[in-house]
Amino acid sequence: PMVDGSELPFRMLCRKYGVEGGYSPMLHARIFTETPNAKYRYEHFSTCEGDRPLFVQFCANDPEIFLRAGRMVEDMCDAIDLNLGCPQRIAKSGNYGAFLMRNMTKIQSLVQTAAQGFKVPVTVKIRVFDEIE
Repeated sequence: PMVDGSELPFRMLCRKYGVEGGYSPMLHARIFTETPNAKYRYEHFSTCEGDRPLFVQFCANDPEIFLRAGRMVEDMCDAIDLNLGCPQRIAKSGNYGAFLMRNMTKIQSLVQTAAQGFKVPVTVKIRVFDEIE
């Protein structure tokens, strides 16, 4: 899964050639839930009947916002993924992706809230570091 790299047409092309599962592009949970008129949602997330199994991936740093975003898509997917792997500069300034891995308490809260609140499983994409610290 990548930002602007796994939209529906690409996922369906991959499925045509035997790929069994797919990920949405990384979606920003806060923007996904708060955008007026749902413009961000309609421009960045789409799926169809043949697009299963599907993991919808969000970046988030607030458990309640992650929960709201996931609930908006849980009936259209098979799992919801929390991105803790994004190394981009914008992830650092927003305190999400790989940069959130410095805060295990926050991660625990995000995953626990999601696991208890979603109808579908929650997964976590992580970045492996050379050193633990």
